[in-house]
Amino acid sequence: MKSFVFLIVATAGFLYLIVFQFQGTLRHHGFLLIFLTGAFILSSFEKNQKWAEKIDWAPNVGRIIFSAVMILQFFKGLAVIQDELERNFSDSGNAARFIIDNGLDKYTIVGHRSYAASAVAAYLPNRKKIWYADQQRFGTFVYLDTVFFNNYLKYNADYAPYIVKEKFSKPDSILLLLNMPIQFPEFQRQWQLLYQTKEEPIKRDEIYFIYRYVYL
Repeated sequence: MKSFVFLIVATAGFLYLIVFQFQGTLRHHGFLLIFLTGAFILSSFEKNQKWAEKIDWAPNVGRIIFSAVMILQFFKGLAVIQDELERNFSDSGNAARFIIDNGLDKYTIVGHRSYAASAVAAYLPNRKKIWYADQQRFGTFVYLDTVFFNNYLKYNADYAPYIVKEKFSKPDSILLLLNMPIQFPEFQRQWQLLYQTKEEPIKRDEIYFIYRYVYL
């Protein structure tokens, strides 16, 4: 019974978070497997109870389902390992290396979208902060607050050069760090593409396009 209560409470709490706070990703959804494993371990220490005698088939069904899930996870895990051997998980390290090697970290870096740009910030020297266009504030780590959730998927790539024009008096001191290319022709003439991710990484939203202002 304790294992059942644990599974229900833990799953209910997790579902509340993903429904009302943040839907999460595959990595976050892995908590469901952890809850299932925890309940299975707890159940192995429980003694048979009277109510359980009426459904004596339940333990075997539970073991079959749990075993099936673990077998599927095993094969999925092998596929993930093979994918990580063949491709980068993210291109954030390469993008940061390009910025550092070319002395571009001296610029004010405007990142968009913020969740992708923050992955690059982790590699930059001297705790370099990025000005996140969709949040209109400086930062390194992205806080999952109201500002983030209200804006992180709201704008396309053209919003970054637009907001630079609105907020910064010297665009030639700005480096754009985007996870999608600029589309608007006028902005394409104003901003020179310096770097573009060559091979798609496992995390597809962590590809990068780096621009510098050149329009006179």
